[in-house]
Amino acid sequence: MLVDSSGGIAIQNSVEVIALDSLQWRDRSLKAKFPFFQTYLLAEFLSDTSAAGVFRDPTRSADYAIPFTGSWKQAGQTDAGALVERRIYDATFSSRDTAASHKAVGVFEFLERRVQGTFLTETGDYRYLSGNRTGDSLWLSCLDGSHLFYFTGTLRGDSMVDGQFFSGIHWTEPWEAVLNASAELRDPDSLTFIRPGSGSFRFSAVRQDGQEVEFAQNELKDRVSIIQIFGSWCPNCSDESLFLKGMYERHGKRGLQIIPVAFERSDETQESLAVIRGQAADLELPYPVYLGGVKGSADRVFPMLNQVMAYPTTIILDKRGEVRKIHTGFYGPGTGVYHTRYAERLELFIIQLLSEK
Repeated sequence: MLVDSSGGIAIQNSVEVIALDSLQWRDRSLKAKFPFFQTYLLAEFLSDTSAAGVFRDPTRSADYAIPFTGSWKQAGQTDAGALVERRIYDATFSSRDTAASHKAVGVFEFLERRVQGTFLTETGDYRYLSGNRTGDSLWLSCLDGSHLFYFTGTLRGDSMVDGQFFSGIHWTEPWEAVLNASAELRDPDSLTFIRPGSGSFRFSAVRQDGQEVEFAQNELKDRVSIIQIFGSWCPNCSDESLFLKGMYERHGKRGLQIIPVAFERSDETQESLAVIRGQAADLELPYPVYLGGVKGSADRVFPMLNQVMAYPTTIILDKRGEVRKIHTGFYGPGTGVYHTRYAERLELFIIQLLSEK
């Protein structure tokens, strides 16, 4: 937590700095909301050098709270030092459980006094992780407003062993990794596809006024369309929303349209519409955002797809209203070169579709 001389408060994850907003002070107590999400911190400043409180996420449950304590450090004490080595790992989560086991690629920078990086998976990435290495022990964490991630592990030669991953207080699983500069995942453009014989592409969603609207192939013609399947609770989705907004600002006048369709935790339509309306305002999106339904119901809204395995998933249609690409997950800015490579390739593909007659 960074506190500046003017009273501004921010959370730092590696190179990412998240400024908290809607700061509400009462004597030495503070309520600070995270941007884009419904989460917030409640803190009590016990002295000039210490604080304690809780991180709350009311979208999970009314009593979901994780306690924290904090002590003051001078700015120089948080300096990470110079880069020592970059490493790429072939990682496996829940390796002992065949059904739950899944692959990941760990991309990390070992600095003089810190370790930072992320894990890429087939459904997205773990965003900006940073932490410490003491001897053979490793600790990494991230608090981005929706997720509170914590990783522990032991460095043993070319491997990371005895790893344990915690997501808040609701999920934990083991992980392990081995050094492998060639580690890679399946092509994210190959995981989700149109079922053979499913007919023309069409779906329905709810507008902000509560009315249902149908998007059919005829209505999607003459423009290049990106359908974004997302959730307001998903940080990877927020990263992608900012990325797609930039794409729209560059190519919207040429005929690109973005159609975000949200799948939310609440089954109350008006509550979900209010949440996605607020997030769209925070993100300053220049186009409408629609509600698809409850989290987990994307397969029913898009039955022509073989599966919706990740939030976000993006469906790209050409000017004839035909699906040309479906991308599962999103490599966000925390993945470095992976994000840059994906962004460049997608931009070139969109320019190609816009140039077609």
